[in-house]
Amino acid sequence: MTCRDVRRHLMAWARIGAEDRAEREAVRAHLRQCPSCEEEARLWALRRMLLQATRTDVVDPDPSLYARVSAQVRRQRARPVFPFWEAVRAFSASIALTATIVLILLVGVNIYVHQQIPSGRRDFVSALMERNFSEAERLVFAGEEELNQDSVLGALVAESRESR
Repeated sequence: MTCRDVRRHLMAWARIGAEDRAEREAVRAHLRQCPSCEEEARLWALRRMLLQATRTDVVDPDPSLYARVSAQVRRQRARPVFPFWEAVRAFSASIALTATIVLILLVGVNIYVHQQIPSGRRDFVSALMERNFSEAERLVFAGEEELNQDSVLGALVAESRESR
């Protein structure tokens, strides 16, 4: 008998057991001569013993098990699909994401605008922003209106009235 035949017989024995006595003796004779097939036979015997040890009788479940499982399923189906706090959490997450995107855009625009202002002008503008100017000085530096004597004098008069 070859190793292939013996291993085929071992798998069949593991499933249904040995039937023919002559066949069984031929396999035993081969196992005494071949250590690898003998090891394979030991493994199949161990597997069969483990399977037999783990077999248990079929037990019917407790009669109330079906009722408990059904009640649990009904309770889970009765829960709202999208509870209030999940909606609040989703809304706040979308608000936070939107605020972050707007903040990144504003910072990017600010950086872009500052890069467009020439460096000499940028220093002058930031120096002007740091000072506390009077209304007349703001009028002169802002350049929003047409600069003439009347507008400057009017701003100085308004400033002197406010300071009294």
